[in-house]
Amino acid sequence: MSLTDKQSKFVDEYLVDLNATQAAIRAGYSERTAGSQGQRLLKNVEIQNAIAERQKILSEKTSITAQKVLNEYAKIAFSDIKEVLSWDEDGRVSVYQSERIDTSFVQSIQQTTTESDFATIYKLNVKLYDKQKALDALSKHLGLFNVSTTEQLKERLMKAQIDQTEANTANIEARTALIKGAKGDTSILEALIDVVNGGDGSGSTEIQSEATGNDSPAN
Repeated sequence: MSLTDKQSKFVDEYLVDLNATQAAIRAGYSERTAGSQGQRLLKNVEIQNAIAERQKILSEKTSITAQKVLNEYAKIAFSDIKEVLSWDEDGRVSVYQSERIDTSFVQSIQQTTTESDFATIYKLNVKLYDKQKALDALSKHLGLFNVSTTEQLKERLMKAQIDQTEANTANIEARTALIKGAKGDTSILEALIDVVNGGDGSGSTEIQSEATGNDSPAN
């Protein structure tokens, strides 16, 4: 079974930033239901296979492997400012020659000079990449800590909301089936199903009556 154009677009957009909600919006799904729609799409086996296949192609084209990414994370996670500069007992700071520094974990090195009538003031600013983010990424990838992250909690909450929506839909559909056996007009319930499924509920605006199983006119 091939993907629809919209599903294929979702796969492309998801690979941009791995954000299911934003990918769903950019793919043309409703902003109002993009959160739940994105999670549903990610559960689709065909979409999962498409994402995996395109990730494989991207990896081969760019020669980027999981090991290379982990190595770069490790450099940042275990970087030490002493690998970039040194200081003496008087507090004088010296930056090592660029050939000696592994710049893969250095975000920026900036020196400013301020002149005055009495002195020249040099200010050095060395900024490394975020060690904590790199450590978190490594820990998550390697499964080092069994801790519920904010992302995992959000996913669980989204799943619970989806399950509740599906349960509500099933309940309404069950009521519709029962009422259809007694009375033909089920437009209000069908409108409710449409609303629960993300529609606008058009086609019915008020409840007329609900059959009880006996349509005999009163004497």
